[in-house]
Amino acid sequence: MPKFCICCGSEIYEYLDTSCAYRHPIDYVRCKDCGLIYMYGDDENLKKIIEKYHQKYWQYGSKSKTNREILVSKICRNIEYFLQNFGLGYIPQKIHWQFITDYLKSNKIKNVLEVGGGEESMLKFLEKKGYNVVGVESDTTICNKLKKSIKKGKCLNISVDKNIDANLKKFMKQKFDLIILSEVFYYFPRPDIVFKKLGNMLNKDGYIYLKMPNSNGLYWENYNLKHGNAVFWFNKKNFTNMIEKLKFRIVIVKEIEYEIDMQSIFSRIAQFIKYDILNIRVPERENITPEKRGKLQCLIQGST
Repeated sequence: MPKFCICCGSEIYEYLDTSCAYRHPIDYVRCKDCGLIYMYGDDENLKKIIEKYHQKYWQYGSKSKTNREILVSKICRNIEYFLQNFGLGYIPQKIHWQFITDYLKSNKIKNVLEVGGGEESMLKFLEKKGYNVVGVESDTTICNKLKKSIKKGKCLNISVDKNIDANLKKFMKQKFDLIILSEVFYYFPRPDIVFKKLGNMLNKDGYIYLKMPNSNGLYWENYNLKHGNAVFWFNKKNFTNMIEKLKFRIVIVKEIEYEIDMQSIFSRIAQFIKYDILNIRVPERENITPEKRGKLQCLIQGST
């Protein structure tokens, strides 16, 4: 883990808080020059946090849940799926794809790689549209689910790190027209290195799409760094600085807020039932409602 800001190179920072992510304490600091927020300190603890993230993010807290918590969570999730099926809810795949197609300078997209799509993966969505899809997912449980959801595409259970290009070459030699990293980029210990490696896997004039929290957004009004497990928190300025330093072409970096729709309204109601009426404890990673999460959506073209 570098002891300097990966966006501007500065070594001047201010202490913000100490995270106890997965019970391994590590400090969060903010670069005084560009505002990048990142984990800083004990490399061994950082390594353990990243390992736990890959192993347990989607199963976080599941072993300690009561039967009542599991039942309520399943009911709420099924209602959310119901709303999505009737076009009433927040459907992330459609939102991602709309943004990508709005800013594409070329529609010659054929081969797509998705990195760490998780439960909101676009593999099935894009395969139905006729694209050749490949997914990379470090969580074994999620990877197996994604394999079952697609017919011709692949989902590989490999780690997403600075060796991602070498790991992928063991399975395939193809390059991609579009690489998708939604809500995953900021968990990498060296996202700058991973980004450069992914750039080498793009076809000429290929694109990389990213979506991530915006540290200048409304998200930060309620976010508690004591429970943070992300390694980096970017804003528009420092993310743009990093991409330009890596010599990629920026198509668009946009600050967004979710609109309030039927699903986000239901999410508020569900949280009230779970946490206020049934007194179920608040899971550490579910304490922010979707419409409050200030985000960055970005479309980048291959290196110059």
